[in-house]
Amino acid sequence: MIDIPSAKADILIVDDTTDNLRLLSRILARDYRVRPIADPTQVYPAVRFKPPDLILLDVMMPEMDGYQVAAQLKNDPMAAEVPIIFVSALHDVESKVRAFSAGGVDYIPKPFEEREVLARVELHLALRRLQQELRSANEELERQNQALRQKMLENEALQAQLREQAIRDPLTGAFNRRYLIATLTQELAQAQRTGAHLSLVMMDVDHFKKVNDTYGHLAGDAVLQALVKLVEKQIRQGDTLCRYGGEEFVVVMPNALQEAAYHRADAWRIAFEQQPILYEDQVIHVTLSGGVSSNRGLPLTYETIINNADQALYLAKEGGRNRIVSWLTAFSPLGD
Repeated sequence: MIDIPSAKADILIVDDTTDNLRLLSRILARDYRVRPIADPTQVYPAVRFKPPDLILLDVMMPEMDGYQVAAQLKNDPMAAEVPIIFVSALHDVESKVRAFSAGGVDYIPKPFEEREVLARVELHLALRRLQQELRSANEELERQNQALRQKMLENEALQAQLREQAIRDPLTGAFNRRYLIATLTQELAQAQRTGAHLSLVMMDVDHFKKVNDTYGHLAGDAVLQALVKLVEKQIRQGDTLCRYGGEEFVVVMPNALQEAAYHRADAWRIAFEQQPILYEDQVIHVTLSGGVSSNRGLPLTYETIINNADQALYLAKEGGRNRIVSWLTAFSPLGD
């Protein structure tokens, strides 16, 4: 015998002959819950009301034969998975083949032996239980796979967020100094290979300490955020805006002559001067100064081009602020 929880199994017995119903019910009622049905038209409603674990179905019945009952059940997804064992006095091969074609899992000929009925019933109940366990295991596996996929997506999103945080200034959203150095080094190497010009603008908010002292540090934060927002709207695709430190920002401009970079930086300066910054109930007017440098088509290091822009920025501050100074104009040994 196969060890299954047979006492819990629910078996539907369908036969229009009362003696057959009584006999099968007597054989199976010792170990299973039995629902005898003599009218084949009542099988489908009974299965829909409560799907059994197994159906014993007579073939030859009035109004609907067993094949028609099976076809009706198999057309309903809710009933289709219930295994059907056909019971019939027909012993010919064609009847058996037709029974299996109709969806039967087994065929018991009449007159039947009690031990054979019990053995076949227990076998198919065990198979059904194993199928249900396999389905449950697959469903659980799918749930775990979905949870794993969701976790992987969350991890990927978190990693992307961490990568972004590693290269972004948390206050303004501009790239940070680490990203500036990496990007500028790469762009300078590319410019050296192709002989292209690369320009760099270093900007500094004028009298930023005074802004903080007058309006508070949160207002100073709002000023820096406003500057980044303004410049990000106006830089070219391919340019890189970075926060260099404090109130200093750098824009890397590949394939840009220093003169063009100067005019762009001066346009940012004018726009920033004309833009009132609203913080709570206060209106803050701020200006900026900038220094512009270029590789001039030469193999400069990132330290050199940043230092040149910084020197030009220093002159802009010394010259009265709210202005842009070009390093070539101020320091070039060639006088250009």
